[in-house]
Order: sequence, then structure tokens, then C-alpha cells
Amino acid sequence: MTPFLSKLTGLKRLVWGVTILAALSLALPVAFAQSEKGSLSGIVTDATGAVVAGATVTATDVGTNASRTIQTDTSGNYTISNLAPGTYSVKV
Repeated sequence: MTPFLSKLTGLKRLVWGVTILAALSLALPVAFAQSEKGSLSGIVTDATGAVVAGATVTATDVGTNASRTIQTDTSGNYTISNLAPGTYSVKV
């Protein structure tokens, strides 16, 4: 037994143990939480392979027809995050 626990009386040890169990039970759901959102990312290039800065990228959920539109950065990169699960059509 650790020196800390050996100094506790029976009731104090019980209270301490219950407190630790309660803290763990509150922390476990957070530790195992999963996100139900996804993201799409990529790089837009032209026919020569050069990146396209400022291109408009639209992702449309095929099932709901909801869409999100963003612009590529100066390196042609884009990321559309917080997307609900589904099948998406991406257009540039």
C-alpha cells in the first residue's frame, strides 16, 4: 500500500476511492467520444500541373443537396471541414 493510502482511515479511504471512481467515470465518455463529421481536402491544379490560387471549390452532399463553397489558398490547397457523413460531389 502506498504511504498516502496507509495514513487514511477506513471512511476517508472509502470517500477517496469513491471520488477517484467518480472522476474516472466522468472522464471516460470524453476519452471515447467520436466525431460524426468529416472533411474534404485537396490541391487544385491546371492542365499544366500548376497550382490554382483562389479557385472556387464546392462540395455538394448528393443526398441532401446541401453545399459548401470555399476558395483555395495561395498554394492551391483547400479543406472543407465539419461535413456530415454522406456522398459528396466536388466541383471546381
